[in-house]
Amino acid sequence: MSEKRYQVFVSATYSDLQSERRLLTQVLPSLGCMPCGLDLNPSGISAWTAIKKLIDESDYYILLVGSRYGSLSPSGVSYTHMEYVYAATKQKPILVLLHDSPETRPVELQEQTPEGRLKLRDFRQLLQRGLTASWSDERSLEMALRQQLPELVRSRPMPGWVRANQVSNPQLERENDALKQRLAELEREQIGRAHV
Repeated sequence: MSEKRYQVFVSATYSDLQSERRLLTQVLPSLGCMPCGLDLNPSGISAWTAIKKLIDESDYYILLVGSRYGSLSPSGVSYTHMEYVYAATKQKPILVLLHDSPETRPVELQEQTPEGRLKLRDFRQLLQRGLTASWSDERSLEMALRQQLPELVRSRPMPGWVRANQVSNPQLERENDALKQRLAELEREQIGRAHV
């Protein structure tokens, strides 16, 4: 039996969730997942194009939310919010890891403006309509990931990745055998002509 690996896009605001994001990328391989994402603060068309391509190629999408709404795009929507909407429109299975009380985090990790806090509140309300798990520290974040991601994989199976030598396709194997047999016949004919 082949062992699948799943590509998981990890989305998070940049400056306030660096250690939590690092934790997710360290834990995901033990859950049979290959994490991907841009570890930069995305801005501009080229970064957005790269993000969409990574989301398209991923099996699952994880959104990690702390106390910030994120860097705003020219339209006034955060890139993190745009990633989430894009993943949803592509019907990617989504797991949202939502900090249970963002207002308790250190002030430097929180939204600094009333507008930013309002946008975060509205975004959190939108996110709670889907599959969410709450966390308060790195330990509870790891536990939420270890509990919820396997359940998401079971309930929403995706193609994933397998090693090429573990893939079995009877039709291809028959075609390969027929080609090997034809090659052997041609080699015998060529040897027969060389001896004449």
